[in-house]
Amino acid sequence: MNSVFARFPEYINDVKACVYFGSKRSLFNNHPKKLLQANLIWFLLAPLLAKKHGYLPAKRLKWGSDDESQKSHFQSMQWAKKTPWIDSDDGFNYAQALKNLNVPPTLHIAAVKDKALAQPIDIQKFMDESGPGIQKMLIYGRKHGHHFDYDHINMLTHPDARKDQFKDLLNWFNAHPAI
Repeated sequence: MNSVFARFPEYINDVKACVYFGSKRSLFNNHPKKLLQANLIWFLLAPLLAKKHGYLPAKRLKWGSDDESQKSHFQSMQWAKKTPWIDSDDGFNYAQALKNLNVPPTLHIAAVKDKALAQPIDIQKFMDESGPGIQKMLIYGRKHGHHFDYDHINMLTHPDARKDQFKDLLNWFNAHPAI
């Protein structure tokens, strides 16, 4: 969404608030699971397989829920690296465009067991790149008073999520009504 807001700021006023689950742009954490899943699989093996097959068969390999074109994988891989947030096709600088924009109030949800794909440091860096608007991060797990220690997937799918994240999601949207 923030990429859309950067390119098309006229849409900002059409969105009253956002909630992002485990969303980041770049991976800054150095957890061993990140080194395996991102550095070895996503940055090294996946491009080789995408070149071999003409696309990344992520679904068949159980690396993702959908297959990806070579270009889509290349672009997502570039964005996940600690490099400037710049479009590889046209050079558009998303971070620069967002620098002075107030995106809609955004709640960022992190999970204590999300060790590879969106640790709080990764989410915070994304927040820092997303301009001066209202942003808040909540971390979900038992030590933070929640019902379960969530990970990258079950923060959305676990039955207790409706008592934890989804309750907070509704409160966030109610606290930021349309103008």
